[in-house]
Amino acid sequence: MIAIEKASEIKKLVDDNSKFVILVHRNPDGDALGSSLALMHFLRSIGKVADVIVPNAFPDFLRWLPASDAIVNYEQNKEKAAELLRLSDVIFCLDFNALSRIGEVAGVVAELSQPRVLIDHHLHPEDGFTVAVSNTSACSTAELVYNLLDYLNNGTLLSRDIAECLYTGIMTDTGNFAYASNRKEIYLVVARLIEAGIDKDVIYRKVFYNYSIDRLRLFGYVMNNKLSYYPKYNATLMTLTYNEMRRFKSQAVQALHLRLPRHRSLKSPRHRTHLTLLQQKRVYSISQTPRVLHHRLSVQQLRPVPHRGQALRQASTLSQTAT
Repeated sequence: MIAIEKASEIKKLVDDNSKFVILVHRNPDGDALGSSLALMHFLRSIGKVADVIVPNAFPDFLRWLPASDAIVNYEQNKEKAAELLRLSDVIFCLDFNALSRIGEVAGVVAELSQPRVLIDHHLHPEDGFTVAVSNTSACSTAELVYNLLDYLNNGTLLSRDIAECLYTGIMTDTGNFAYASNRKEIYLVVARLIEAGIDKDVIYRKVFYNYSIDRLRLFGYVMNNKLSYYPKYNATLMTLTYNEMRRFKSQAVQALHLRLPRHRSLKSPRHRTHLTLLQQKRVYSISQTPRVLHHRLSVQQLRPVPHRGQALRQASTLSQTAT
């Protein structure tokens, strides 16, 4: 997944330097946090100074991740974050490929001259990175980080903390292996993480069965007041306005972490919104770029209608379209 020459360049940067900062995108998800914390754990384990900086708050259901309490939130502690960036020798950029994805932190990073290492799996990376690992065939950034750490660690089994972080990233970015996960290499990685001591069932419950009171109230409100049913297409549509998101707190909206399937067009800069309509076993994909901010529009995607009039099976819930 990572070309040997790229891995060698990163290894040299790691060997020759001592202070590292790891950045992720705004509204960090399981992949961003899992991959960044895994890299932080590894760097610290070999005697390096490493810190993770997030542009803003991350969902509460990910706070169980090992060392998540060490993450620096830029919005809450701008001076400390900026100081860490200035004093760093190398900046890792994980799960994003354009500075516009990191909000206000971009202004600080743009003024710095340290080497920047990109590790990401989205389309259309920007220029300006010293080393760029960009592989759109990877299911997640966590998968790429696993391959890098396996190389840096000479194939030796990783620690359980690192393995838990990486599995969380892979699991969440594939919707618990519901999409973007049809390559055998992914499961070979998962097997190695299980060998390292993770309990994948426990991790699943920590992520997907962890409900805050705001999240529960939002679920109830949406199901009772915001669900529209279209019998012709056997489909439902749910939307939330910005004021409704504020009413239930943006963190609660972010906590609805199950995503739309990763169609390639969803990775494009236009952030198209997709609603899949299923009728008579034929799938129709409706794409549009809404005028409203794409973070404000949420869609429920449906799995195929079972044959012989069985009840409609609904797969994922509300989701932000941008990742």
